[in-house]
Amino acid sequence: IQALTQFTRQAQSGSDFKVILSPWNGADFGHPIAVTAWDWLLYLDTADIDQIRAFQDDHPVTDAPEPGGGPGPNPGQDARAKGLFEV
Repeated sequence: IQALTQFTRQAQSGSDFKVILSPWNGADFGHPIAVTAWDWLLYLDTADIDQIRAFQDDHPVTDAPEPGGGPGPNPGQDARAKGLFEV
């Protein structure tokens, strides 16, 4: 958990701020860790940060189905600046 928490905090302080870490105590999918990006899932049995980074690289925020990868740190200002919608 410490490795995942550290990875998440580092990502959130940089350009990968859309990384979220959430605890899960269910056994629904048979793995203690699931990494998701839209329709993609990576199941892990250990906190393999290298595999998580590779998954991130394979599914960058620029591939998001929503314009510009969804809201940024300041969604209204960011979206207006990019001309994504009128406010």
